[in-house]
Formats: sequence, C-alpha cells, structure tokens
Amino acid sequence: MFLDLRGLGYEGSYDRVAGFGRQWKVGQMEGAILQANQQATVHLTLLRMFGEPTFPFSRIDIEEWLDEADTQ
Repeated sequence: MFLDLRGLGYEGSYDRVAGFGRQWKVGQMEGAILQANQQATVHLTLLRMFGEPTFPFSRIDIEEWLDEADTQ
C-alpha cells in the first residue's frame, strides 16, 4: 500500500501509513463486534417477545410467509 501511495505522490513516512492501517483494522473489528452485539440483541428481544420457535424454520419460510401476508 505504501508503494502504491508513493506512486500517487504521497510524501509521508511508512510508519504513518502502517499506523493508519492498524487503526483502520481496529475500527473494522470494533464495527464487526458492534454489529454482532446488535444482532444478538434483536434475537434476544424476539425470543422474549415470542419465545422459542416450536418448529425449525428457515429464512426462506419466513420470506414466503411475508410474501403471503403482503398479498392478502
């Protein structure tokens, strides 16, 4: 990446580019953790509202049910 940036006219140091890369990676990991926590929160909320499903279902089943509800 540093050499690519040099080719584009970047005059800063390698350490600056490496530091940016490390900071970006940490931000990406924090974002992934936040997203996983939000999904878990939604899942727990649905479990509290509706309880455990009594039968196994898939995303396709849910999408079909939603499509049927839209047509009625």
